[in-house]
Amino acid sequence: MKSLSKIILLVLFLFSHSVQAEMLEPTLLEVTELTYSDRFDEAISLADSYIASHPSDPRGLVVKAMAMDWKQKITAGFEKKLDGQILEMLKNANLMAFIQWERDPKNIDKMITLGNSYLYLSKKWVDLKKQGRAGLILKKCRKHLEEAISLDPKRYDAYLALGLFNFYMANIPPGFKFLAGLLGMTGNEAVGLKQLKMASENKNLHWVDAKFILAYAFGKTKKDYPSSLAIMNDLVTRYPKNVFFRHFKAEYETKAKQYALARADFSKFLGMCLARLKNPCSGELLFEAHYYLASGYIVESKWNEAAKEIALAEGISFTSHPDMLVKLYYNKGIVFKALGKKSEAIVEFRKVENKKELNTKAWEQAKKELLEMGEKIENRK
Repeated sequence: MKSLSKIILLVLFLFSHSVQAEMLEPTLLEVTELTYSDRFDEAISLADSYIASHPSDPRGLVVKAMAMDWKQKITAGFEKKLDGQILEMLKNANLMAFIQWERDPKNIDKMITLGNSYLYLSKKWVDLKKQGRAGLILKKCRKHLEEAISLDPKRYDAYLALGLFNFYMANIPPGFKFLAGLLGMTGNEAVGLKQLKMASENKNLHWVDAKFILAYAFGKTKKDYPSSLAIMNDLVTRYPKNVFFRHFKAEYETKAKQYALARADFSKFLGMCLARLKNPCSGELLFEAHYYLASGYIVESKWNEAAKEIALAEGISFTSHPDMLVKLYYNKGIVFKALGKKSEAIVEFRKVENKKELNTKAWEQAKKELLEMGEKIENRK
């Protein structure tokens, strides 16, 4: 009799636990909403509360890692400093998800949780410049998520990773396609875009990430700026306090040669950064803003305005994107040349020469300018 009672209690506990987990899904969604709304500390605190009360749910660790990742991406003083903590958190989430799936391999929830834990772990390895490891990890998610959607095609939280895998495996540089094929890492671009759209148009735990990745895929990879900007317009409307979304929109308006719109959005971005007293914007984002503003002015031959933005960019300390800094030297040289300051222009073009290994394209442009100015080019290795 006691054994029967224990079994009944266990069944009731497991049933109530599964219902409770389903009901608590909004808590995880709230963490992501706080993250995208530029309220990182609140998001991390709420994630901690969720983890404390649901220590066996790997998704709590994943959404906390997401919040920490966004915080360090945007906020000055945190650049890459949280990567170690985030990586360990995602490793733990992945291990926990794997153990739970292994015990119940036909459970759709566990398939999807495991697949998505692979996705975010893979993304962090990309951040750490370990693309090969990231690709192999991302490949692991495919099996679980494809099985999940075969059982329930409306599980939209499974489509982000599948879409990302299909799209980017289809766009691997030619030199790596053969090796990727041998490893079974092939994709279909059209299918990938369709899957990303499904993930982004149906609310789930990862739908905002899907929207942004879709915008990035259109803008960065396909150079389809209208499609990218349509998504970014939606994101900045939904999350008006998200400085990164505003910055990204302005960047791709610049690339689309919509300079007036880009200036308006960069102005909003810089104003938002000035208002962030507690969590000031990172030097990387501020540098990029002035860099792109200068680029637009150069195209329009507005030399004095370009010179002002270049000076502002040079005054910002940051360590990432050394190639952009080299390009800034070239741009500064072009501005000096246009303003009739030949000697100053030569100095800037020589700076490009000294750093040519960081941006070979900028060096080819600078070399052409130097030769036209009658300067000699040494064949230095």
